[in-house]
Amino acid sequence: MMPKRGLRVAAFISLLTALACLFSLTAATYAWFTSNQTVSTSRVDARTGDADVKLEISSYGGAAFRGAESAAPVQVNNADLEWLFPVSTDDLQTFVYNPVADHGMAKQFVQVKNESYFYHGRVYLRATAQNVSPDAKLALYFDQSVTAGGLLAQSDARDRGLLLNAARLGLIFGGSSQPPAIFYLTDEENEAADQAHNTVLNGTLQPDGKVLTMRGSSVVAVPDPSKPLSDAAVSISETETKIPGQPLLEMEVNKIYPVDIYFYLEGCDPDCSDSISYEGVSLHLSFFGILQ
Repeated sequence: MMPKRGLRVAAFISLLTALACLFSLTAATYAWFTSNQTVSTSRVDARTGDADVKLEISSYGGAAFRGAESAAPVQVNNADLEWLFPVSTDDLQTFVYNPVADHGMAKQFVQVKNESYFYHGRVYLRATAQNVSPDAKLALYFDQSVTAGGLLAQSDARDRGLLLNAARLGLIFGGSSQPPAIFYLTDEENEAADQAHNTVLNGTLQPDGKVLTMRGSSVVAVPDPSKPLSDAAVSISETETKIPGQPLLEMEVNKIYPVDIYFYLEGCDPDCSDSISYEGVSLHLSFFGILQ
């Protein structure tokens, strides 16, 4: 697990557009061989602060695209989200999981089939604009503004925070060359008593900062690619606006982009332990766009 840096909360300023996703879930976790009870999504909201430019959202793409300020993410996979188990990945394409524990240690891993055990949803985005250059681009970032709801909206209950410490958010932007992006959701780590270092691959206990994936037919350990949300978030205060050097995506105007959203528990994360009990939590995700 990579060191977790703090998330800065900023006041809202309307440079362009905010996009919000709300996830509700109830979870129980027992380190690799755990279960989440229900994951559901509500809607995606869009706001704009520029009359000439706006971000449109739709549940469907192509000819079915219906741009609006709100749209419900559509679940892509057929996973039964009543039970969501910890998995591990470095690319959001190949996931592995531990089917059985050996005296509390995860030693056997197999590839996840049919996208079971994690949430995979999709929405579609399109930037529309007036009075701008035909080759104008919209840079898309996370939005940490208070008015937009911030990046996280979670209960004060202790166990709910523990759950988010082990969670990952993944994004894949279709129609672009942007590689998959994986983020951890909090700058917190569980106390040592609430962590579990129990990933064993080929007889070796894996250290923090490793995740598992497939290379050919073999399960291998690779560096954890997840980053803090703040690395891709606009930070706004009363005196300054800080923009990350690399946006999540540069959108062409009037082009539809599918956005695949993944939410899962990273089994290799020591915070994915039996310290997490049944609790409800809401994850609020916002985006911010700036015309280039």
